[in-house]
Amino acid sequence: MSRSICIVCKRKRERYKMINYGQHWVCASCAVDQGAGIPDRGDKIKVLNLYAGVGGNRFLWPGILDVTAVEINPQVAAEYKTNFPGDNLVIADAHKYLLNNYKKFDIIWSSPPCQTHTKMNYIQEKKRYADMSLYQEIILLHSFFSGKYIVENVRPYYEPLMPAQFDICRHLFWTNVPELTDIKLPAFPPEYQGRHKGINIMPKKVICDWLGMPAGQKNIYLTGKSSEQVYRNCVHPLLGQSIMNDVLNSMTGGNQPIAEKCDENLQISF
Repeated sequence: MSRSICIVCKRKRERYKMINYGQHWVCASCAVDQGAGIPDRGDKIKVLNLYAGVGGNRFLWPGILDVTAVEINPQVAAEYKTNFPGDNLVIADAHKYLLNNYKKFDIIWSSPPCQTHTKMNYIQEKKRYADMSLYQEIILLHSFFSGKYIVENVRPYYEPLMPAQFDICRHLFWTNVPELTDIKLPAFPPEYQGRHKGINIMPKKVICDWLGMPAGQKNIYLTGKSSEQVYRNCVHPLLGQSIMNDVLNSMTGGNQPIAEKCDENLQISF
């Protein structure tokens, strides 16, 4: 677990208990002291983090952001709040929240549920429709949102109805950010590498160690008997950090969103 020294009290703390101010870190107890000489946070960039889960993509974002997270599952939302007590947390349907609130933000990150799109659908006996809310959100943001957006999902079992701008670490990204850095994530432990292995058979602690995130003390069951699924759903923090850095670097003046759309025309294929 990464640790840093608080610039106020000079004690070393685990980063998930601290607040990031650019290159500096402040522990939560010092952050509540308004006279401690902590930088002003009033001019933060407003970010909407949809389908937030426990906050994998958000874990290493810089402290210049004012984050509103939307998560529909109260137990998952409670774990997110433990990880990020300073964020604005909304327990609601992220798809509906986006439609009603997208104009209020400078950056929007959306990671709609991937279960109906994943290639695992090939081996499931009972078939289901692919959830088209993924493409509804892409169309909405591409057409009407004046800030920067990222829509993330898995490589689907079908040909994507809209071509993604980037394919990084087995994730597809639809975005109006002109460049995203292609990074490599840490390898799985050796015993979980190879065919028919990987994250789907890793226990919660191993997954969290790989993510570099704390494992919640309470088990959360999204479906069935698996308490690991909520962590399998996480975008790796290093990938989330890299993409957010690219988003911020693409913004004019460092704190204002670019209104222009991506040069690539939006295409829908059937």
